[in-house]
Amino acid sequence: VIQIDDCIIKNGQPKCDYLFINCDDMKLYFVELKGRHSISYAVTQIYKTVIKFKGDSFYKESKSIDAFVVSRKRNTPKITTSEKLNVDIELKAKGGRLLFKELTYTLGA
Repeated sequence: VIQIDDCIIKNGQPKCDYLFINCDDMKLYFVELKGRHSISYAVTQIYKTVIKFKGDSFYKESKSIDAFVVSRKRNTPKITTSEKLNVDIELKAKGGRLLFKELTYTLGA
């Protein structure tokens, strides 16, 4: 697990929160955590981070790359921005996709 936001990338540019690397399977997972708002901005954050790492050897050598936007929003948003299209193209080229997941948790008894 690599913390991207305020660790690897500290400036004010858009970036996702985390990068998970599965070294055994050579898979990468970019993750952006969101509250109820700014789901479309999360796509921008994912895209900017993917492009930033695109030239790195671990990116080039990976077998697949997926990205996740995890939020408390219940429905998958219909995002049709050009950056959403660009993210889809970049991830598809590496055998991956952009996924939206709802954050769910339960309190212990």
